[in-house]
Amino acid sequence: MIPVVGVAPAERDVRSQLEMVSIRRSDGSIDRTATAQAFGVSARTIGRWLRGESRPTMAHQGELRTEVRSRLLTDSASAMEQAFIGASVSLSFSARISSDQRSRSVNRFFDGQTMRGVHSAWLAGGEAGLAEFLASDLEANYFGAEGGVYDAEVQNVTMAKITTRRY
Repeated sequence: MIPVVGVAPAERDVRSQLEMVSIRRSDGSIDRTATAQAFGVSARTIGRWLRGESRPTMAHQGELRTEVRSRLLTDSASAMEQAFIGASVSLSFSARISSDQRSRSVNRFFDGQTMRGVHSAWLAGGEAGLAEFLASDLEANYFGAEGGVYDAEVQNVTMAKITTRRY
């Protein structure tokens, strides 16, 4: 589950991603020339991407996904900044403690500042960045909290549910 307000297009749905992030004319249509300049390609290339005749390079796909995440977060950033006081997050993961490997599911409460870190990690690194952020948090604050086990390695983190708390 992606922690944003709004719906992100599927990762391979280039047309929907372009529809979301393209520069628009005053009539609401896509300005292919301006969008092409923003991505460093030709207007014809944008047209081919929109029609599904070709796919963006890996680098352009990365730029496109980053821009989608940025748009989703920007649309909700000011409201979230004012209202977010925290969230209960359900996580599933595997953990290696010494030589013992276990699967776990836990609920963690993240305050507003930590949730902003969750959003920033996702914006900067997508699902992989989010998983890295959550693994680091679990290692430091779940296993390492209050004299707990410090030799824990967390892997394969997934989020099942986020329940927000607002003013």
